[in-house]
Amino acid sequence: MASHDALRLHGTSHTWGEDLALTYEGESPFVPTYLKLASAQRMELPDYEYALYDGATRWRLENGLEESILARLGDPLFQRSAEHYTSHAQTPFDHLTEYPAVIQQNNVAAIVFPLGASYYYHGYWIYREIFQRLVRTVLPERLIETNAPLSAEISVTRQIAGANHPARWMVHIINFSPNLRTPEHTEYYEDPIALHHIWLELAIPTSIARAYTAVDGETLSFATNERGVRVEVPRIDVSAVVVLEEA
Repeated sequence: MASHDALRLHGTSHTWGEDLALTYEGESPFVPTYLKLASAQRMELPDYEYALYDGATRWRLENGLEESILARLGDPLFQRSAEHYTSHAQTPFDHLTEYPAVIQQNNVAAIVFPLGASYYYHGYWIYREIFQRLVRTVLPERLIETNAPLSAEISVTRQIAGANHPARWMVHIINFSPNLRTPEHTEYYEDPIALHHIWLELAIPTSIARAYTAVDGETLSFATNERGVRVEVPRIDVSAVVVLEEA
C-alpha cells in the first residue's frame, strides 16, 4: 500500500508499482478535491462525495482495468479563493472525473491523496475506513485480530529461546482513553477507562504451552484453532503485556 507521493520514485513522475499500470499527470488543481467510492465498495457507507482536504495527485490507468478502481476523484465547482469565494470551508462538489482515487490490483493498493497525514491532521473517519478496507484486501490473513477498541494500541514481538525462558510471543496492549483537548495539548493518560474481556487471536504457526501477563504472572486461559491461538485478558487498566510461551 502506498499513498500520494509515496507512489512515485523520488524526484520523478514514475511509479515504482509497475503492476498498477499508472501514468502520473500531476497534482489536482483543486484543494480540497473529492472522493467517491465505487458502488461495489460502499456497502453500508453513504453514497457521498467525501472531501480530500489536502488535495490529491492525478493518475491515469493505462490498462483500462476498471474493476481495479475502488474510488474516483471528483472536482468542485471552482477553487475557493478571494476571487472565487464560497462561505463554506470548501467549494461544493460538481462532477466526477475519470481519475482514480483508490486503486487495487492483486496485493498492491494505491491511494492518490496523503491518507496518513490527512487522517492525522483532520481525523476524518472515511480515511481510516478506506485504510482498514485496503489492509484487509491486500493482507487478508492478519497476524492479530482482537475485539479491543480503536483507541487501543497493540504491538507483537517474538523472542527466541534464552537461558531463562523458552521462545515466546509478547503482545503489548495499551489502553489509551482519549479526552477532548486543544491541538497543543500533550497526549497523556488522564482518566483511563478499564477494558474488560479483551480477546486476542494470533495467526502463529506454533504450539503454545503457557499464557500469562508479564507484570504479575497471572495465568490466562487460551485455546488453539485453525488460525493459531486465542487468549483472553480479563481486565486492562492502562496497559498489559501478554506472554505466550511456545511448547
